[in-house]
Formats: sequence, structure tokens, C-alpha cells
Amino acid sequence: MKEPDPVETVLQAWQPKPSPQEDFPQAVHARIQQTEAKTAGIHPRFQATLPLAASLAIVAGIIAGTTIGNAADEKAMADAYARSIDPVRMMEMPPQP
Repeated sequence: MKEPDPVETVLQAWQPKPSPQEDFPQAVHARIQQTEAKTAGIHPRFQATLPLAASLAIVAGIIAGTTIGNAADEKAMADAYARSIDPVRMMEMPPQP
């Protein structure tokens, strides 16, 4: 049987021992306050632009819907006009009640 490697035994027994810092909680709170102070001006600007972005999205949706609807109507009207003046296409026209 193979003997265990002494390096593996030492590595398995090793544990890091961090030195305790007495001012650690205060340092964490100070960093949090610094970060909040830096980002405090970002949130109100974002909140002001959110309604504008939503309004623009709604307007763009309405314009897109209207444009697509109009394009379909124009195609149908053009097709109906072509059938009404073209003798060949008149034969394709379904009988009208």
C-alpha cells in the first residue's frame, strides 16, 4: 500500500488564521455611506426619465400599429381597384351579392 504524502497531510491540516480587525464594522459602514453618497444623484434622474421612456414606447407602438394597419388597408384597396379596372382580374373577382 502506498504511504500518504506528508505534503497532503500538512495542507489538509492548514487553516487560515485571519487577524481580527477591531474597526472592521465601522470601515464597512463607512464604505457603504461613501458608495451611497456617490450614487445618490443617479436615482432621481432615472426616475425622471422613466415616464418619458414609457411614453415614447407607447407612442412608438401606436405609430407602428397604425402604419401596419394602413399598409394592409392600402394593399387591399389597391388590389380591389386593380380588379375593378383590369378585365383579366375581373374574372378572378368573386361574385358580389
